[in-house]
Amino acid sequence: MDKPLPTLSQSLIAGLVGALATNVVHEVTRHAKGGNPSQADVPRLDRLGQEGLAKVMRRAGIEPPAPGPKRYWAALVADIATNALLYAITTRSRNPVTRGIGSGVLAGVSGLVLPKLVGMERHTGTTPKAKTMAFADYAIGGLVSGVVLKLMTKR
Repeated sequence: MDKPLPTLSQSLIAGLVGALATNVVHEVTRHAKGGNPSQADVPRLDRLGQEGLAKVMRRAGIEPPAPGPKRYWAALVADIATNALLYAITTRSRNPVTRGIGSGVLAGVSGLVLPKLVGMERHTGTTPKAKTMAFADYAIGGLVSGVVLKLMTKR
């Protein structure tokens, strides 16, 4: 008998844990390099999120928060929410770990390709090491989401 699909709430919780993992890994790495390193040293996904949020808000006719703590926290919340939804949707299956790895890889590739298409690639890093770190942040989040969902649905 086939195992039932995880519930929507289980998927959302696992997605949220994966999204938090993505951001924790990024912030730990960023602060290990001195808190405000250059993009050559580490990817600045926090700055990518802030610039992206400001662009989206302006296009929607909304004035974004000024650069600083308010914009940082607004972008962080938006980033966690969108990554949580991505991981929740993509890992909701009978094999969440494999799907989590896949969604993390997809998010990692998107995190490198999409900023280039909209002129914000400087935030993903300029060195191969920084680009690998940006990719890994998302891949780790997807994997964590899949593992959490698998653990939640063990019967």
